[in-house]
Amino acid sequence: MPLHPALLKTLNLFTFIGAVSTIVYNREFITEELSQRPNYLSNSPVGYTIPAINWFLLGGFTLVQWLDFAHDVVVEAIDWNLSVSNLIITAWILSWKYDWLVVGQILLVINAVLIWRLYVKMRVFTATNLLDYAFVHVSFSLYTGLVWLDVFQNFFAAFTNKDGGPDSWAALGAAFAIFILLAIGNYHAEFSKDPDSWSGAAIAL
Repeated sequence: MPLHPALLKTLNLFTFIGAVSTIVYNREFITEELSQRPNYLSNSPVGYTIPAINWFLLGGFTLVQWLDFAHDVVVEAIDWNLSVSNLIITAWILSWKYDWLVVGQILLVINAVLIWRLYVKMRVFTATNLLDYAFVHVSFSLYTGLVWLDVFQNFFAAFTNKDGGPDSWAALGAAFAIFILLAIGNYHAEFSKDPDSWSGAAIAL
Protein backbone atom coordinates (compact mmCIF):
# COMPACT_ATOMS: atom_id res chain seq x y z
CA MET A 1 0.00 0.00 0.00
CA PRO A 2 1.56 3.34 -1.05
CA LEU A 3 2.29 5.88 1.64
CA HIS A 4 0.63 9.27 1.68
CA PRO A 5 2.90 11.70 -0.24
CA ALA A 6 3.31 14.08 2.70
CA LEU A 7 4.21 11.19 5.04
CA LEU A 8 6.59 9.76 2.45
CA LYS A 9 8.43 13.05 2.03
CA THR A 10 8.57 13.61 5.78
CA LEU A 11 10.08 10.17 6.29
CA ASN A 12 12.63 10.87 3.55
CA LEU A 13 13.66 14.06 5.33
CA PHE A 14 13.91 12.77 8.89
CA THR A 15 15.54 9.43 8.08
CA PHE A 16 18.08 11.31 5.96
CA ILE A 17 18.87 13.62 8.88
CA GLY A 18 19.25 10.56 11.10
CA ALA A 19 21.59 8.81 8.67
CA VAL A 20 23.79 11.87 8.13
CA SER A 21 23.92 12.57 11.86
CA THR A 22 25.03 9.00 12.53
CA ILE A 23 27.70 9.23 9.83
CA VAL A 24 29.05 12.54 11.12
CA TYR A 25 29.02 11.42 14.75
CA ASN A 26 30.86 8.17 13.96
CA ARG A 27 33.08 9.49 11.16
CA GLU A 28 36.33 9.20 13.11
CA PHE A 29 35.49 5.67 14.24
CA ILE A 30 34.68 4.48 10.71
CA THR A 31 37.75 6.18 9.22
CA GLU A 32 39.99 4.60 11.85
CA GLU A 33 38.47 1.15 11.37
CA LEU A 34 38.94 1.29 7.60
CA SER A 35 42.51 2.56 7.94
CA GLN A 36 43.33 -0.45 10.14
CA ARG A 37 42.04 -2.84 7.48
CA PRO A 38 44.06 -2.06 4.34
CA ASN A 39 42.56 -3.41 1.14
CA TYR A 40 42.54 -2.67 -2.55
CA LEU A 41 39.15 -0.95 -2.60
CA SER A 42 39.55 1.50 0.27
CA ASN A 43 39.04 5.11 -0.69
CA SER A 44 41.89 7.55 -0.83
CA PRO A 45 41.28 10.86 0.96
CA VAL A 46 40.24 12.32 -2.40
CA GLY A 47 37.78 9.49 -2.89
CA TYR A 48 35.77 10.56 0.14
CA THR A 49 34.77 13.77 -1.64
CA ILE A 50 32.47 11.86 -4.01
CA PRO A 51 30.26 10.41 -1.23
CA ALA A 52 30.28 13.85 0.42
CA ILE A 53 29.04 15.46 -2.79
CA ASN A 54 26.41 12.75 -3.13
CA TRP A 55 25.13 13.26 0.41
CA PHE A 56 24.95 17.00 -0.29
CA LEU A 57 22.86 16.33 -3.40
CA LEU A 58 20.61 13.92 -1.51
CA GLY A 59 20.18 16.59 1.14
CA GLY A 60 19.08 18.94 -1.61
CA PHE A 61 16.65 16.29 -2.78
CA THR A 62 14.95 16.19 0.63
CA LEU A 63 14.12 19.86 0.06
CA VAL A 64 13.21 19.91 -3.64
CA GLN A 65 11.02 16.81 -3.20
CA TRP A 66 8.35 19.17 -1.87
CA LEU A 67 8.20 21.06 -5.17
CA ASP A 68 5.59 20.19 -7.78
CA PHE A 69 8.00 18.92 -10.45
CA ALA A 70 9.34 16.22 -8.10
CA HIS A 71 6.00 14.92 -6.87
CA ASP A 72 5.49 12.12 -9.39
CA VAL A 73 9.02 10.73 -9.22
CA VAL A 74 8.92 10.75 -5.41
CA VAL A 75 5.59 8.95 -5.20
CA GLU A 76 5.98 6.52 -8.11
CA ALA A 77 9.71 5.77 -8.19
CA ILE A 78 11.48 6.71 -4.98
CA ASP A 79 8.53 5.70 -2.81
CA TRP A 80 9.66 4.21 0.54
CA ASN A 81 13.00 2.97 -0.81
CA LEU A 82 15.02 6.01 0.27
CA SER A 83 13.63 6.04 3.81
CA VAL A 84 14.48 2.37 4.28
CA SER A 85 17.90 2.95 2.74
CA ASN A 86 18.61 5.73 5.23
CA LEU A 87 17.68 3.43 8.10
CA ILE A 88 19.92 0.71 6.68
CA ILE A 89 22.89 3.09 6.50
CA THR A 90 22.33 3.98 10.16
CA ALA A 91 22.12 0.30 11.10
CA TRP A 92 25.25 -0.50 9.06
CA ILE A 93 27.32 2.00 11.03
CA LEU A 94 26.03 0.52 14.28
CA SER A 95 26.95 -2.96 13.00
CA TRP A 96 30.59 -1.83 12.79
CA LYS A 97 30.38 -0.31 16.26
CA TYR A 98 29.32 -3.66 17.68
CA ASP A 99 31.55 -5.73 15.37
CA TRP A 100 28.61 -7.38 13.59
CA LEU A 101 30.44 -7.39 10.28
CA VAL A 102 28.42 -10.13 8.59
CA VAL A 103 25.19 -8.35 9.52
CA GLY A 104 26.63 -5.12 8.12
CA GLN A 105 27.48 -6.82 4.84
CA ILE A 106 23.96 -8.21 4.50
CA LEU A 107 22.53 -4.77 5.20
CA LEU A 108 24.60 -3.19 2.44
CA VAL A 109 23.52 -5.81 -0.09
CA ILE A 110 19.88 -5.14 0.79
CA ASN A 111 20.54 -1.41 0.47
CA ALA A 112 22.13 -1.82 -2.96
CA VAL A 113 19.13 -3.80 -4.20
CA LEU A 114 16.74 -1.16 -2.84
CA ILE A 115 18.56 1.72 -4.52
CA TRP A 116 18.93 -0.26 -7.76
CA ARG A 117 15.17 -0.89 -7.70
CA LEU A 118 14.57 2.81 -7.10
CA TYR A 119 16.86 3.84 -9.95
CA VAL A 120 15.33 1.42 -12.44
CA LYS A 121 11.88 2.85 -11.69
CA MET A 122 13.20 6.41 -11.87
CA ARG A 123 14.69 6.00 -15.36
CA VAL A 124 11.27 6.47 -16.97
CA PHE A 125 11.18 10.06 -15.70
CA THR A 126 12.96 12.86 -17.54
CA ALA A 127 14.42 15.89 -15.78
CA THR A 128 12.34 19.00 -16.41
CA ASN A 129 14.71 21.63 -15.01
CA LEU A 130 18.15 22.10 -13.47
CA LEU A 131 17.02 21.40 -9.90
CA ASP A 132 15.32 18.22 -11.04
CA TYR A 133 18.41 17.11 -12.92
CA ALA A 134 20.90 17.87 -10.14
CA PHE A 135 19.05 16.89 -6.99
CA VAL A 136 16.87 14.07 -8.29
CA HIS A 137 18.49 12.43 -11.31
CA VAL A 138 22.19 13.05 -10.69
CA SER A 139 21.96 12.40 -6.94
CA PHE A 140 20.35 8.98 -7.34
CA SER A 141 22.51 8.02 -10.29
CA LEU A 142 25.59 8.76 -8.18
CA TYR A 143 24.09 6.97 -5.21
CA THR A 144 23.39 3.85 -7.26
CA GLY A 145 27.05 3.59 -8.18
CA LEU A 146 28.23 4.31 -4.65
CA VAL A 147 26.03 1.75 -2.91
CA TRP A 148 27.42 -1.05 -5.08
CA LEU A 149 30.94 0.19 -4.42
CA ASP A 150 30.09 0.15 -0.71
CA VAL A 151 29.05 -3.50 -0.93
CA PHE A 152 32.44 -4.61 -2.23
CA GLN A 153 34.50 -2.14 -0.25
CA ASN A 154 32.81 -3.15 2.99
CA PHE A 155 33.36 -6.83 2.21
CA PHE A 156 37.10 -6.44 1.78
CA ALA A 157 37.45 -4.05 4.72
CA ALA A 158 35.40 -6.23 7.04
CA PHE A 159 37.20 -9.46 6.23
CA THR A 160 40.76 -8.23 5.73
CA ASN A 161 43.25 -9.28 8.37
CA LYS A 162 44.25 -6.23 10.39
CA ASP A 163 47.81 -7.47 10.89
CA GLY A 164 48.70 -9.00 7.56
CA GLY A 165 46.83 -6.70 5.25
CA PRO A 166 45.43 -7.85 1.93
CA ASP A 167 46.86 -11.07 0.51
CA SER A 168 46.90 -12.40 -3.06
CA TRP A 169 43.37 -13.77 -2.74
CA ALA A 170 42.16 -10.34 -1.69
CA ALA A 171 43.87 -8.88 -4.75
CA LEU A 172 42.10 -11.34 -7.05
CA GLY A 173 38.81 -10.69 -5.31
CA ALA A 174 39.26 -6.94 -5.61
CA ALA A 175 40.01 -7.29 -9.32
CA PHE A 176 36.81 -9.31 -9.76
CA ALA A 177 34.85 -6.73 -7.75
CA ILE A 178 36.18 -3.91 -9.92
CA PHE A 179 35.12 -5.85 -13.02
CA ILE A 180 31.59 -6.23 -11.63
CA LEU A 181 31.46 -2.55 -10.71
CA LEU A 182 32.54 -1.53 -14.20
CA ALA A 183 29.82 -3.78 -15.62
CA ILE A 184 27.27 -2.04 -13.41
CA GLY A 185 28.55 1.34 -14.57
CA ASN A 186 28.33 0.19 -18.19
CA TYR A 187 24.74 -0.94 -17.61
CA HIS A 188 23.81 2.55 -16.50
CA ALA A 189 25.68 4.18 -19.36
CA GLU A 190 23.97 1.96 -21.93
CA PHE A 191 20.42 1.82 -20.62
CA SER A 192 19.97 5.12 -18.81
CA LYS A 193 17.71 7.60 -20.55
CA ASP A 194 20.16 10.32 -19.60
CA PRO A 195 23.09 10.70 -22.02
CA ASP A 196 25.58 10.44 -19.18
CA SER A 197 26.04 7.95 -16.39
CA TRP A 198 26.90 9.50 -13.08
CA SER A 199 26.84 6.11 -11.38
CA GLY A 200 29.69 5.00 -13.62
CA ALA A 201 31.59 8.16 -12.74
CA ALA A 202 31.07 7.52 -9.04
CA ILE A 203 32.47 4.01 -9.36
CA ALA A 204 35.47 5.20 -11.35
CA LEU A 205 36.35 7.91 -8.83
